[in-house]
Amino acid sequence: MEVHDEAPPLAPVWQDVVEVSFRPVSEYTSLVQWAGEATWNLGLAQADYRLRYCAQGMDEARKLDTRMPEEPQVDSYLLQFWPEPPRADRVVRQTSQTAAYWHRTARQLPPPSTPEQRAETERRARRAAARAAEEHRLHHQRRERGGRLPSARLRAVEEHARGLLRYDSDLVHALDASGPEVQRAAATLAARRACGNGGPGPTSHGSARRSGH
Repeated sequence: MEVHDEAPPLAPVWQDVVEVSFRPVSEYTSLVQWAGEATWNLGLAQADYRLRYCAQGMDEARKLDTRMPEEPQVDSYLLQFWPEPPRADRVVRQTSQTAAYWHRTARQLPPPSTPEQRAETERRARRAAARAAEEHRLHHQRRERGGRLPSARLRAVEEHARGLLRYDSDLVHALDASGPEVQRAAATLAARRACGNGGPGPTSHGSARRSGH
């Protein structure tokens, strides 16, 4: 791998050569061996580059398939980078049948998405995730509140109404929709009944003590 300040001369030894525009998407760009056995940091800045891929002996390597340690190397490759604004890909030199096959395959692929298209895809994915989170939150609220969403007034007193919601959510929503007058009347009635069910008051206790005298 080589990094140059400008386009280097092309050596005649290379049988297959292509050039493409390249821009790293992060501060760390690495070259990874086919099965991940080894990686090399290329040390490239996040800038526009022209990348030249050079190959020699591709057909011989394809026939050999797997090279054993004792066998000689039949193919070699070189990556060359230099700063340059983006422009169209180019097949500089084609010699091997292997390169011809991959060129035909590449021409049948759809064009890669532009940075603007990728950004729009990411925005749509974020919006979809936000909608899904909101739908999950609303579903949880409905399940906790008898299948209906609370009004703003009910949310304001929800800590006090939580127990009654679990007991009778229909009653809570009916009271919420009834208006202030009915709500005050219901609160008064509930308070009176609570006091009435609280046991004998001080007067009855006093009477019992006096009669016991």
